[in-house]
Amino acid sequence: MRKIKAIIEKGSDGLYSIYLPDVFGIYGAGETESEAKVALFEAVDSAKEYVDETGEWGAYRVFKPDFEFDFRYDLSGFNLFLQNRYQFFSLTFNLKSF
Repeated sequence: MRKIKAIIEKGSDGLYSIYLPDVFGIYGAGETESEAKVALFEAVDSAKEYVDETGEWGAYRVFKPDFEFDFRYDLSGFNLFLQNRYQFFSLTFNLKSF
């Protein structure tokens, strides 16, 4: 079974996004990782519908049968999110201690 790399990121705003570095324009986003995955699967379904309507596979040939996603985390985004959270909690704690 062919694997397609999918990168999971968490933005500084706390939202998740997933993109496919090898397939332009296919991504998902959401408030949770699960929501982002659902949005990604919906984007893939839309790409397949486009292929069904036009007969043109183009970059979407990677979605031919027998593929699965290889989800990987971009930890730099998670680290930035955690740093921002730590700074917020640190600021909150410092203000409450007065």
